Amino acid sequence: MRTTGRHYLAAVVQMVAGRDPEDNLGQSLAWLEEAAARGASVVVFPETFTVMGRAPAYPLNAEPPLAPGTVPAGNLKPLAEAAARLKILVVAGVPELPGAEAGSPTDQRRVYNAAVVLGPEGTVLGVYRKVHLFDADLPGGFRVRESETFLPGDAPIVLDTPLGRLGLAICYDLRFPEFMRALAAAGAEVIALPSAFTLVTGRDHWEPLLRARAIENQVYILAAEQYGCPEVGPPCLGRSMIVDPWGTVLASAPDRDCLICAEVDLDRAAEVRSILPCWAHRRPEVYGKAPHPG
Repeated sequence: MRTTGRHYLAAVVQMVAGRDPEDNLGQSLAWLEEAAARGASVVVFPETFTVMGRAPAYPLNAEPPLAPGTVPAGNLKPLAEAAARLKILVVAGVPELPGAEAGSPTDQRRVYNAAVVLGPEGTVLGVYRKVHLFDADLPGGFRVRESETFLPGDAPIVLDTPLGRLGLAICYDLRFPEFMRALAAAGAEVIALPSAFTLVTGRDHWEPLLRARAIENQVYILAAEQYGCPEVGPPCLGRSMIVDPWGTVLASAPDRDCLICAEVDLDRAAEVRSILPCWAHRRPEVYGKAPHPG
């Protein structure tokens, strides 16, 4: 991997995924090759980058249950093979079939909205299953009900990787500061955020939320977005970003399919925490108390 101590180049892919996994995968492999050619050590792909379509498309094209230490057997297999060949870390958002833990047979109509980390050997390092499902009636008449298509995950994930402590979140999770704080409290230095944030909300909220989560948790955020108009549902914002622990936007994607890169310096995260020692000043014993009436 292309690292120098605690410094490395991170890449984020912005793309429009359709309902054909083969086409989406072909695009992703090309982006992975370009990222490697630029010297990137990690590449983050958007939420459900292998398929975007009507609800039945997700279980039909979902990955078999993913487990750490295994090689993916579904649509992700060529991507895992390429990651191993290029010796690069990959984070990708995919639909994933539930295993036995999902419970009753009726749950089998739904799948997980997952973020999988593929190591530089091509094996699964870890899997995060989206905890917060986006159910909302948006301006413009768009009705979004993720809970009708996806099962909710039940745990945050922070992984030890060759590139430091990596936390995982997906799209709507960004709106929950307590969730992002849990990742940082577990030692995350970088948070990867595969997303398909809507244009109607994202044009006002996306960048402020990304910068706020980076500042308050003093972490890097690698946010990979879908872009443009999917076949169904509201259009996606795009504007993929890499944000540093000071809240500075190091890279921002234009309005098209593209790859953006920026340097991650984990020593910078430690420096920010020493300049602004918020973690040392936290008083969690107070936060659970009911506020006084006045």
